[in-house]
Amino acid sequence: MQVVFRVDASHIIGSGHVMRCITLAIKLRQRSPVQCLFICRDHEGNMASYIEAQGFNVALLENNPNVKNNPLYLSWLASTQAEDAMQTLATLKKHNIKKMTLLVVDHYSLDSVWESQFQGCSKQLLVIDDLADRQHQCDMLLDQNIVPSYLTRYQPLLPKHCKTFLGLNYALLREDFYHYKKKVKVRTELQRLFVFFGGVDKDNMTLTCLKAISSQLPLLDIVRVIVGSANPHKREIEDFCKDYENCFYAEQVSNMAELMLNSDLAMGAGGTTTAERIFLGLPCLVYAIADNQYLISKSLGALGWIDFMGKMQRFEAHKLQDILSAYLSAPSLIERKSTQLLSATQDHVEHFIAQILKADNSRKHLI
Repeated sequence: MQVVFRVDASHIIGSGHVMRCITLAIKLRQRSPVQCLFICRDHEGNMASYIEAQGFNVALLENNPNVKNNPLYLSWLASTQAEDAMQTLATLKKHNIKKMTLLVVDHYSLDSVWESQFQGCSKQLLVIDDLADRQHQCDMLLDQNIVPSYLTRYQPLLPKHCKTFLGLNYALLREDFYHYKKKVKVRTELQRLFVFFGGVDKDNMTLTCLKAISSQLPLLDIVRVIVGSANPHKREIEDFCKDYENCFYAEQVSNMAELMLNSDLAMGAGGTTTAERIFLGLPCLVYAIADNQYLISKSLGALGWIDFMGKMQRFEAHKLQDILSAYLSAPSLIERKSTQLLSATQDHVEHFIAQILKADNSRKHLI
């Protein structure tokens, strides 16, 4: 089974797209003999070394230094869609890949213009998306978010034969999350705070929030502060943590699920980690640190599954201090929120994986 991923990471894009593709690749590898190739653009912060450390091959695409900044997410590509498709096809040829079982595309800059160039190259084409803002030519689409009309918003954007897998029940979670899910207990008071704003956090919301609640940190037993290896502010954050006996700094951890399990409240971004926190019943204060996180976080806040704190550009220290004080003084708030989250979702990922594996013996790819 030959699977190819077209996905990017960078200091601007973040690490979430690559991380969920790695999770999917590992799930496939655990269930079937599979060869995976990750095709990524050579951005600063591309995570190629990390992907290889997980046991997967990586091919890097050269940037086009002459490409102009395009609107919205197109600037993430560092090329045109046509150029990217040509480079990707050349990479497949270089790796002697003539036919793929599955081509996975997880990129806000790519749409049907790019996808149409791969007709006949793969039995199935899977798009992983969060935005529902462009046309696709694909056989399957995964969007693990809950927003207004999330079950219908892709209908005008997809071919009729496309199968959709929508909502948090299809969140791609690593196997250790399922292991620790069995050990989750309802949190009954706030003693342990977990802080993680994604693999990059280029605007340093980690330190902004920690400084805002610096006078409240001693009231907690444990404050775990996690950063990614690509975080440009990590040394500054580490130095801050050294001033507090109960504040523990860690970088690029491999036991995220265990750390979440042993926490009572989280503070972080509205990215892919949101699904992980909800799955483990961990209440969370969430900031939208990217435009695409706003609607998703707002919707989850309306459901009561997170405390949505708003956009990071509108950060208010007193608002964060007030809600933390509320949780510290009223343990029942933590208990009620944790109880709600533990019954919020069901796991349908096995059904999704089964559909992918079914493609290994399916008809030739048709669009």
